[in-house]
Amino acid sequence: MLPNFSLSVSSLCDSKLRQWFDPPTCRAIKAIPLPRQCIEDRLVWYDTANGIFSVKSAYHLAVRLDQQNSRWKAMVS
Repeated sequence: MLPNFSLSVSSLCDSKLRQWFDPPTCRAIKAIPLPRQCIEDRLVWYDTANGIFSVKSAYHLAVRLDQQNSRWKAMVS
């Protein structure tokens, strides 16, 4: 059975604090250093040498993650 995720935008906001992020997360975001020069963003897929996504690379990643998960389950059980 899949978990029941709420996909509404309002579920992302902390209703008690009336903020998007809790204080520790805000501090972590503020601690991210900004680059000194503006560079254009780009999409990068880290599971290929050239950084370009492919279905084949996603398949290989899924297989690798499944194998890691199977090993972990075998160790724990």
